[in-house]
Amino acid sequence: MHGTPQRKVSPHARIIDPLLLEGSPWANGGGVTHEVLKAPPGAGYSDFDWRLSIADIVHDGAFSSLPGVDRTFVMGSEGLLRMAVDGESRDLELGALAAFPGEADVRVEVLEGPTRNLNLMTRRTVCEGSIDVQRVSGPLRLGGTHSPAAVVVLSGTVRLGGDGALQPLQVLVPGSDEEEVSCEDALLAAVHVRIRPQT
Repeated sequence: MHGTPQRKVSPHARIIDPLLLEGSPWANGGGVTHEVLKAPPGAGYSDFDWRLSIADIVHDGAFSSLPGVDRTFVMGSEGLLRMAVDGESRDLELGALAAFPGEADVRVEVLEGPTRNLNLMTRRTVCEGSIDVQRVSGPLRLGGTHSPAAVVVLSGTVRLGGDGALQPLQVLVPGSDEEEVSCEDALLAAVHVRIRPQT
């Protein structure tokens, strides 16, 4: 696969193309995960504070149990998944969100696929996370103190300055300075992570 997984588009903001990152096959053979961001840098699967990834789900299967971790899942492509969390099922299409504890029994059935999906994991004792999915047309300001940790394009058109349009599932990591992006019927997933105060 050709291309650069990351590129700076301003002094601080950068764009990540997860599909150019090396993927890690699931142990059960049901999919592949592309890790996009994590904290702290260099942390492993067992000691991250938070982790954002894109997963290709190809076959039916169960999610791994992750005690002490909260998970937020967003359907990131066309297709249809049936997700059962502790026995309660619902169907997920593009932009649909599911949040559940890592200890839950989670199983997915691929009704129309394969699919690509966004997965945020946060260690419960350290931080909490959320993903806001919204459709935006017009200018949107990102960056600065209260900006999301990342914005993932699910569909539509997003342009940042003269750097062209972002493609679906590309990730914009805002910088410390506010910048304006132009959106045309864009379905966006804004990823938020808040560090819990330590007592």
